[in-house]
Amino acid sequence: YNIGGGENPKYHFMQSRAAIPGFMPRPQQWDWSADKNQLQVLRDAMGMGVNIVEGFSNSPPYWMTISGSVTGAPNGSDNLAAKFYRDFARYLVRVTQHFHQVLSINFRTLEPLNEPSSSWWRFGGRQEGCHFGWPAQQKIIALVGAGLRELGLATTVAAPDENTIDGTLAAVNAYSPAAQAVLSQINTHSYGGSARSALRQAAARLGKRLVMSEYGDNDASGMTMARRIVLDMRELRPTAWIYWQAIDGGGWGFMRNASNGPNMDMPFNKKYYVMMQFSRYIRPGFRFLGIDDDRSIAAWHPASRRLVVVTVNADVADHTMELQLNNFTRYGASAQMIRTSSAENVRILKPVPIKTRKLVLYAKAQSVTTWLVHNCVPIGA
Repeated sequence: YNIGGGENPKYHFMQSRAAIPGFMPRPQQWDWSADKNQLQVLRDAMGMGVNIVEGFSNSPPYWMTISGSVTGAPNGSDNLAAKFYRDFARYLVRVTQHFHQVLSINFRTLEPLNEPSSSWWRFGGRQEGCHFGWPAQQKIIALVGAGLRELGLATTVAAPDENTIDGTLAAVNAYSPAAQAVLSQINTHSYGGSARSALRQAAARLGKRLVMSEYGDNDASGMTMARRIVLDMRELRPTAWIYWQAIDGGGWGFMRNASNGPNMDMPFNKKYYVMMQFSRYIRPGFRFLGIDDDRSIAAWHPASRRLVVVTVNADVADHTMELQLNNFTRYGASAQMIRTSSAENVRILKPVPIKTRKLVLYAKAQSVTTWLVHNCVPIGA
């Protein structure tokens, strides 16, 4: 849930979709009737089964900023005025408390930052954004953590949500032990960077949950996204992988609708079905397993004893590999096969037999294929 800063009423830079109302339009003036639309979407999502809610901020309220705008500073530098650090932390914590006490909505984590080291948060931009250098990041993290503890809230602090994996690693490594200790969760975006294993190891060393909290691309086919999912899940291994927006213009969304669209037409992109190849079958509680093929990921659920393998073949040629089941003492006689390609949308295909402890996986060119093997019992289970 995006806790809006709320723009200065004299500025009109932002797209309507990005103009998130704030809950404190002026100092000492709370407006708990604000942001009804986003709140209704959140309630609807929770009604459909969403059970993890996380709060985050893109910018402080405009009147706390140096530029007087939630879009950023003129030169892309830190935009939270020095005298308002404590007030900004109190603002975020008070909103979190209100959601908990009045709305019965509990944020698991509260993130005061969004791509904070990026230099593109400049005055006159089209969305809320605020640069925080590493010293500023640590300061606001400490204040938000202290505020949550002071009010006795169970919500903990996540950070830093840098744009790239390498940026997140650099920020976390730059934090003091005291700042690191405040965090319960390391959030990263996956738009760039290559230090996936290093960030995973840093999170494990610090005892922090690791979440890939934002990735998006403009490829409506979904193949670019699918390759990124496989790469991130194989090397970064986050506890959650979160896409940018389900509905957006062009190829960005699973469904298409202009950012400021005049109607409710929302045709599906192929990306919708590609995501389904992952999200319909790899559900909460699955454990990821090692698999040699670098186009594939594998996950197993201990309660249902279901093994899921997803293979992304972005090549122009078909691809075949063998999956050895030597680490399982028992497994089903065949694997269910589901595929999305240029001509197929989550199509259920003929089951593939398992012979001599081996499953042959055939991946059609330019496709994403999911295999399900039931009644899988690992050695030692």
